[in-house]
Amino acid sequence: MPAIIIPSRWTRQPTTPVEVDWSHPLARGLENCLLPVFALANFGKQGTVTGTKQSIAPWGNARGFYTTDGVGTGDRITFAGNNPVATGKRTVLAQYLYHTTGGGSVGRIYNRSAAGTNAASEVLRIRTANGLDYGRHVGGADVSESYWAAPSIDVAHTSVVTSDGVTRANSRHYMDGALQTRLGDGATISTAQAATNVLAIGNAANGNAGFDGKISLVVLWNTEFSAAEALELTINPWQIFKPLVRRIYFDAAAGTFQAAWARNRSQVIGAGVH
Repeated sequence: MPAIIIPSRWTRQPTTPVEVDWSHPLARGLENCLLPVFALANFGKQGTVTGTKQSIAPWGNARGFYTTDGVGTGDRITFAGNNPVATGKRTVLAQYLYHTTGGGSVGRIYNRSAAGTNAASEVLRIRTANGLDYGRHVGGADVSESYWAAPSIDVAHTSVVTSDGVTRANSRHYMDGALQTRLGDGATISTAQAATNVLAIGNAANGNAGFDGKISLVVLWNTEFSAAEALELTINPWQIFKPLVRRIYFDAAAGTFQAAWARNRSQVIGAGVH
């Protein structure tokens, strides 16, 4: 019988590059994965690193931002160009730890805005006034504007925010296995999204709203997960990934591949990187 090796799903943060396990139910509607540790988006698009440095976090590896764990107030990782407009339903996940809001009264975990500005068209942030705040501008209005109590400082958190893309009061925040109480409308988002928006981690795209802490993961979906699904993600956000498969190609010159196949025809091996 052939010997088949199938990579298993992650149950912890990987220490080497990974890829999305598209067979996983929670990978449906996945639009963008932003991995600060590797400065990668969608496991291929390299981000622009400004300041920031790798930092050890309670869950493993992360990127440190701002002056406590990073390099300076302008620390950020940006991904520019051809970023899909987030219309309709939405789910945003972030794994982070923060010390203060950072940039004055606000520190942005995730942000999208036009190049050279800090006028967010979608943002997940921690504000001195409102706590954890999420907003998104779609179809001429802020459809997600909501805030919840601020997460505890100096504690690792995994947050999942969902939005139906219609009514901001229907936005939900699940953190560390529990649904959080929505406290009201957050700060107004009045800038329309565009495909040319710059996605940024740890700050605004122009560096004016630094997040003081560590971030290890930001994932965006164009669907609204149920409460059970969102809570499952807060418990183990890494389950949607699998080891990066490295494919081996053989020289197809006359006789070369045929001879190699004949010698190894009883073994089928899927190589993975853990």
